[in-house]
Order: sequence, then C-alpha cells, then structure tokens
Amino acid sequence: ILNTLLTMHQRVRPFNSGDLSNPATLMQAASARAPHGDLILLALDAKMAAWGFNFISAAILRANLDNYLIITTSETSCTNLAEAWELLQQNAPHKQALACGWDGVIARHAGWQRYQVEMSSPLILWALR
Repeated sequence: ILNTLLTMHQRVRPFNSGDLSNPATLMQAASARAPHGDLILLALDAKMAAWGFNFISAAILRANLDNYLIITTSETSCTNLAEAWELLQQNAPHKQALACGWDGVIARHAGWQRYQVEMSSPLILWALR
C-alpha cells in the first residue's frame, strides 16, 4: 500500500531533449515522463507539428495527462518543434516545456541512403515507432 501511495504522488518531470538511442538518456526520459510506467509516445516532425500540438493541448493536457514524449529524427527537429511550441504557449495560462527526444541511430541507418529515402519522409517517423 505504501508503494502505491508513493507512486501516486510521483509527478511527471520535464525532459527537454536528448538522443534516445543513448540508453542512459532513454532511461532519464522514461523516468521523468513516465513515473507511473505509462507513456504517450508521439512520432512527429515539423510537417506534423500542428496535428501533434493540437493533440497535446486539446487531448492530453486537457485530460490532465502530461506523461507524453515526442520522438523525432534529429536534435534540429526537436529544437524546431520546441520553438514552435513556445510560440503557441505565449498566452497559455500554464506554460509547459515540450518533451522531445530524437533517435540518432535511425537517422544514420544505411538503408535510407541505399533506398534513396529522404530524411523528411514519413517512412523515417514510421520506423521510429
């Protein structure tokens, strides 16, 4: 019972960014964003930002859930998403940093070049899932 009560009071903590292909960073993200063991994982890039931000603000945060993590293909993509999110948060009553990480291994996978898949392709995000 004590463990259950302690777990219920654990809060989701910020995770601003990091390469999730690094096991230590992945553990840090998971422990910060999923203290109860459940995580809403969103694979997004700049092309899908409007959809993703709408889902986060209209569905996740309104339901008092903040245990989400965006995964994308690069640090630059996380930075761009965070900057866009910050603009949207300017008039928000409770500002919250965007939780975003990237997978550095998948972006360097030799198969993308071999099959001439551009890094902006939705296939990259599909593979992240």
